[in-house]
Amino acid sequence: MSVLRRPVPAWGFVLLWAGGIWFGSSLSIGTQSPLTRFGPDKVGHFVEFGILAFLAANALLTLPRFSGAERGRRNAWLLAIFMVAFWGILDEIHQLWVPARTSDPFDAMADILGGMVGAWVLLYLRRPGRRIPEAVDRKP
Repeated sequence: MSVLRRPVPAWGFVLLWAGGIWFGSSLSIGTQSPLTRFGPDKVGHFVEFGILAFLAANALLTLPRFSGAERGRRNAWLLAIFMVAFWGILDEIHQLWVPARTSDPFDAMADILGGMVGAWVLLYLRRPGRRIPEAVDRKP
């Protein structure tokens, strides 16, 4: 998607996804079962923050400072993880004040691990020399 390779839309997707996470964690959905302590709840955190890191790393790569050299790509990965970790920890603190929600450090760990994987996937897919087939309109 070429729209994701432009800074304004790329950062817009990051803000939209982060806002969706914040909105979702603002909902009072009831207490968590002890059975989901390391189960589906953590998988959900892993996936949603993996997507956030994927989008953040993509947005960072639209900036000239991070595009190009391997060091810039590594810094984009690290900064994307830092951003996701910050948002995940802030989200868990936020949940302390939401009725029927709890703050769990294991959720924050799942957020950070998901962020690490999500940012890595984006950098893997956008590595130099990798050819991504573009849709081609073929006229008979």
